[in-house]
Amino acid sequence: MKKTLISLLTAGLFGVMSQGAFAAPELMDKVLAVVNKDVVLASQQEALVQKVKASAQESGQSLPDDVTLRKQALDRLIQESLQLQLADRQGLKISDTQLEQAIQSIAADNKPNDTEPENIEAWAKFHEVVEALPEPEREVVNLLWYEEMSQPEAAEVLGISLATVKRRWQSARIRLSESLDGEAFQ
Repeated sequence: MKKTLISLLTAGLFGVMSQGAFAAPELMDKVLAVVNKDVVLASQQEALVQKVKASAQESGQSLPDDVTLRKQALDRLIQESLQLQLADRQGLKISDTQLEQAIQSIAADNKPNDTEPENIEAWAKFHEVVEALPEPEREVVNLLWYEEMSQPEAAEVLGISLATVKRRWQSARIRLSESLDGEAFQ
């Protein structure tokens, strides 16, 4: 009897302790779409929607209702993912070295004492293109390029995976190249 009582108390104690050891699951993000071997996350959609809303507010433009806006943002993110996957399959990559050379070329063309309008315009255009990047990509460009962090350091600062940093960096480089009409990478 005494052994049974001790066994029951011990089992109950372990049962209570084990319940406390398991925390309730916490939703970190939500997958909205699977695009081949990639995913579109709710956080990506939210970032794009917020960026569009802020941009529209600054320029005084009207926007569709929230449901339509979110659908359009999701469609755009899916399209971007498909484009990046296609570029990857076709071997279209812009290396860090190529990007650095392009930016250095722009910087060299825009010496501090050089006030020629076309050089100022080129530098301004580059900064506009960087500022127009989606926020997740702009954050990565700022950390990797301007703050001179390594990709693992940027991943840690942003609280995201190294693969996500690499994907955002590649996407930003492609956008920069396209927006600068490929001139910077020839």
